[in-house]
Amino acid sequence: MGDIVKTIRLSDEVVIPTPRIPDPLDDFSATENSPNIDLGWVDNDSTAAFYDIEHSTDNFSTIANQVTIPAVPLTGGVYEFEGLNLAITNYFRIKARNATGSSAWVTATTT
Repeated sequence: MGDIVKTIRLSDEVVIPTPRIPDPLDDFSATENSPNIDLGWVDNDSTAAFYDIEHSTDNFSTIANQVTIPAVPLTGGVYEFEGLNLAITNYFRIKARNATGSSAWVTATTT
């Protein structure tokens, strides 16, 4: 018997879907846990690749700290800021980000 040869023809065009911009995160909170501040949130969206977190002591006129952490889609997240002054108001904001763009900022404060 002869060999059977199968030919697979690929389309000239390959379409790779672009993820949509992530939704804003839910239930963002900042809780004093002396001597640290614990941040927590819920991500109900599967499109986030990273979370961008910013900290300020003057309601974001200036940024005191910035951090980017990998996302764990469809779960909650936590991040602990160490060594902050707990005697003043601390402002935090977070957004979800992927290759397409970023969600709106979500904010939380401690006093």
